[in-house]
Amino acid sequence: MAENALDPRCPCCSGKRLSQCCQPYFAHVRAVPTAEHLMRARFSAYALGNQGAFLFQTWHPKERAQLDIAALDQVAQRWKRLTVLEHVADGEQAEVAFLAFYDTDQGLEVMHERSRFVYESGQWFYCDGQQFDTAIPARKAVCLCGSGKPFKRCCGS
Repeated sequence: MAENALDPRCPCCSGKRLSQCCQPYFAHVRAVPTAEHLMRARFSAYALGNQGAFLFQTWHPKERAQLDIAALDQVAQRWKRLTVLEHVADGEQAEVAFLAFYDTDQGLEVMHERSRFVYESGQWFYCDGQQFDTAIPARKAVCLCGSGKPFKRCCGS
């Protein structure tokens, strides 16, 4: 199927069109229903750039003091792919573990994080995350996501 330039696939790797996935969250047309959806929308915001206001608004208010919307608009990474490994919710708290792949001048890199979210005042907020040292596997090695597929045919594609 040919890519629709006016409504491309969402960067969060859901397989949906941007207009049917994360875009309504950026425009505040639809409330973000879960911490996983917020994680995906935040990844898409970073991948698309120029979504600093959305990123700022979805950061927990206690963590916003050091943030600058203009700086959030200018994130330097070239985000390529998101793989959600786990989403655990317990009432008004949740954690989402993920792998986020991005290009650098030295090649493909990965950010492996377990993010914490809270649900307050009718919306989910990102609080913080614990990052793990994770190396990109060889192309024929088993993928990091646990699929059992070779990396080059899974998250490395």
